[in-house]
Amino acid sequence: MMRVINFFFLIFCIILCLIIIKFTSSLKYCNNSKWILVWNDEFEEDQIDIDKWKIEDSYINKNNEKQYYSSDEVYVNNGNLVIRSQKRNKGEKEFTSGLVSTNGKYAQMYGRFEIRAKLPEGKGIWPAHWLLNILGKWPPEIDICETYGQNKVYMTNHYESLNKAHSEGIGCEVLNLSSDFHTFALEWEPEEMRWYIDGIKKFTTNKHIPDIPFYLILNTAVGGDWPGNPDSSTKFPQYHRIDYVRIYRKDIEGTKLLIKTSKNGQIICNPNDSRFQTNTLVELTAIPEIGYKFKSWKGIDSGKNENPIKIIMDTHKIIEAIYIEDSGNKKNE
Repeated sequence: MMRVINFFFLIFCIILCLIIIKFTSSLKYCNNSKWILVWNDEFEEDQIDIDKWKIEDSYINKNNEKQYYSSDEVYVNNGNLVIRSQKRNKGEKEFTSGLVSTNGKYAQMYGRFEIRAKLPEGKGIWPAHWLLNILGKWPPEIDICETYGQNKVYMTNHYESLNKAHSEGIGCEVLNLSSDFHTFALEWEPEEMRWYIDGIKKFTTNKHIPDIPFYLILNTAVGGDWPGNPDSSTKFPQYHRIDYVRIYRKDIEGTKLLIKTSKNGQIICNPNDSRFQTNTLVELTAIPEIGYKFKSWKGIDSGKNENPIKIIMDTHKIIEAIYIEDSGNKKNE
């Protein structure tokens, strides 16, 4: 009898382990398993994913910069997002370059923001990976990394104090910025912010920590007050290559994360949040764009075709709403 009990207990344990493995394999953690991946782009497709990125096509008048941000200067090549800078007249400017952002696409308060990139170089070349708040005011601003064409990276927190703009950060030497890929990361928590290059902590602050969501910007400016203007030593075109962008949220005991994804529609969550106390009941409603209709849920074991649907947040969940074309409700041509 004891052997039979042990046999069934062993079978139960194996099944439980398989369930756990199946779930955890769908979640991606940072190396230290403290952070859960919630948003990323590995740039494996042939084109920029416009569901994730807004591509700028305009002149942004600030810092006396000399470039026009042109949409054709941003593209995907060999698994990299490429931001190209050229000496080319457009919009009454003598240079063109590129800027992409998650403005209106994705914003997050707190987390780990990680970018692997090979930066351009030369006098007057100003690549940056930075965060701006969704309220549209300045400051605050968080610079994950920026440089002005030299082997020195600046990581900065811009904040307001006594109605004046201030900044706190560090600049550090990094070899081979333009010939090798390097990983630049920010870990932003309510009580502290930490900056890393290639996994090595470079700067920490526990002062003036912002507490509103920010969106991500990747760009290369040309000229301006800080780097100065290009001269005869500056070679064009310049290339800012980004291997990946990964955004994480912290794994906090007693809470579960809901990661929602969808194309050609959105998911409305009630309560409207992405982190819940364990076992919270949550209702999801799929809302398709015009020309599409809801088909099913991915990441839900039962009731895949119900809309809306109620789920219990007993684990971290990655849920996608699948939409298909609706031939009877197409967009106007």
